[in-house]
Amino acid sequence: MTNLTNLTELSLIGNEISNLTPLANLTNLTELHLAFKIVFSAPGFALSNNDIIDLSPLASLTKLTELTICGKQIRDLTPLSSLTNLTELVLVVNKVSDLTALSGLTNLTELILWSNEISDLAPLSNLVNLTELMLWDNEISDLAPLSPLTDLTLLNLNENEISDLTPLSSLTNLRWLELNDNEISDLAPLSSLTNLRELHLSGNEIRDLAPLLSLDCLFRLSVDNNPLVDPTPLVQSDPQC
Repeated sequence: MTNLTNLTELSLIGNEISNLTPLANLTNLTELHLAFKIVFSAPGFALSNNDIIDLSPLASLTKLTELTICGKQIRDLTPLSSLTNLTELVLVVNKVSDLTALSGLTNLTELILWSNEISDLAPLSNLVNLTELMLWDNEISDLAPLSPLTDLTLLNLNENEISDLTPLSSLTNLRWLELNDNEISDLAPLSSLTNLRELHLSGNEIRDLAPLLSLDCLFRLSVDNNPLVDPTPLVQSDPQC
């Protein structure tokens, strides 16, 4: 494969690849898919049989705009720091905790990092072109670094350790927000998100839905498994938006 230097798109899904070294010479690649791109799926879904650990061979693939990997054991994202043309990055079901290498990837519009070991989102604060961000099944509690990401329309933070939603109040372009299985009780910061169409809040500590009454565009709301005091119906069958 090292001689196929004119390749621009390569899919190696469902193989048993562990060594990416043969790909290092394929510098014309713009799309590389080593796993299925599953946006809405439960963590643990079988995305790939590949068992990748080392991303170093990808550092030379600077024309990449789309990269999808499910390596299971990946920890170090440093080799990706040179891939500044990336617009879509999917790195799921790994052991990633440090996102520093992504801080310069300012062309990213879609970033999917579910089922990792992420707690610090600070490196993402520069990625102001993001429109879709999926971080479910991590160890996140502080959302402050997300407040500058005002172009976001879709945000998934299911299965984290979140209690304070204040940083989300600036994300007024959000249309889809998932916060299932966290530690949320106060919904007041969401009252400004008037473009929301879909909101998922199941498995939290919510007792009061009153802050959601301003969300006139909301057409789907899930608040299962909460200690609700007043389950006032808020779902509109015909949103006026």
